[in-house]
Amino acid sequence: MSGKNPLGIPQTPDREWFRVEARDASADKPTSADLYIYDVIGGWFGIPAADLVQNIGGLEVDQINLYVNSPGGDVFDAVAVKNALARHPANVTAHVDGVAASAASFLITAADEVVMGENAELMIHDAISAKVGNAADMQETAKNLDRISQNIASMYAGKAGGSVDDWRSVMKAETWFTAQEAVDAGLADRIAEPDKAASANMTNRFDLSVFAHAGRGDAPAPVVPRRHSPFDVVMRGGDVGPASISFPLPRDQKRPEEPDAKNETEGVGHMADITSRIRERLGFSAEADLDEDSVLAAIDRIAAPKNTLPEGTRVIDEAQYNDLVAAAREGREARAQQIEDRRERIVAQAITDGKIPPARREHYLALMEKDEEGTTEWLNKLEASEGFSVKAKGSTGGVDAAPDDDEEAFYKKFFNTEKKGA
Repeated sequence: MSGKNPLGIPQTPDREWFRVEARDASADKPTSADLYIYDVIGGWFGIPAADLVQNIGGLEVDQINLYVNSPGGDVFDAVAVKNALARHPANVTAHVDGVAASAASFLITAADEVVMGENAELMIHDAISAKVGNAADMQETAKNLDRISQNIASMYAGKAGGSVDDWRSVMKAETWFTAQEAVDAGLADRIAEPDKAASANMTNRFDLSVFAHAGRGDAPAPVVPRRHSPFDVVMRGGDVGPASISFPLPRDQKRPEEPDAKNETEGVGHMADITSRIRERLGFSAEADLDEDSVLAAIDRIAAPKNTLPEGTRVIDEAQYNDLVAAAREGREARAQQIEDRRERIVAQAITDGKIPPARREHYLALMEKDEEGTTEWLNKLEASEGFSVKAKGSTGGVDAAPDDDEEAFYKKFFNTEKKGA
């Protein structure tokens, strides 16, 4: 009895989707084993990955040859196989014989080398799932799919370079690669030598209708993130080809093939001159062999701060600096008090002279704070008023000591009559 898994791919219950074949050891070759993944990976109607993971862990070999022709399958089963291969001490070479789509495309990133068969294809896309439930169930599923897809994107970035977000964009577009396009994108390392017998017998028995495109022939050309190495300083001038300073690469990275001489233009000569000048700035001769440590040391020397001070600069210790800061603070506070006292005196004098009423004191102090010069000039122009004046009038010795003429003036002003004698 057969059925379809959530990818819509027919699958027979308990059908083996992998097989492991050990090779005979010989005196001049290391022991090796062949692992074939030629169906939907684990999950649903197939055999879970646990059996394959146990088989991989039990291989006592120096070389594992992984042969893949799979439309994908269960994400976590594929992740489990990937991790089992990654932790095995053997060298792993993955051969994409037909198609490595969906989960199969990131499973092979565990290999030390990925080899695309002639006319083979590779496809990457966002994780998909079948779910029945209410709105909350669907929202939770969407959140999980997004998380899983970001994790898958990190596997492609780890293999090919570029950012996780860039590879996520490529996944969302469901991107198909020919063998050469997979190599150009960095998802594979090389194309295998043609095997006419294998090519003649190769057929596609997978139903790919569940995907947006049923193979590379039905899909647009891939758009992939720009790849670069931290030790490949690539400079471009206009439309000319790249000229680079050839720094050594980390052991697990491979340098892109150099362009053919016939594709070079006269602009490259100019870039080579820039390369020479950069080497000179770093302190290397044109003939010097560069290695990672020497390059980094040269950059560190250039970036290191110089122990020189501008002319006129003086160095003081922390205690002296703190004393100067405190003195400056005290000086500012003293100056502020002087200014405040001066403004108080000016306003107080204007009140004494009868130019402004005492009730307006705070108002004029506020004006002095905003514009001392202008307010002072305004107060100087005001005429004195006896009605506002707080100067003492007449005798200050008390009523009994007041002279008679002052008393007479007082009565005349307020009572319009003369004081009568006793």
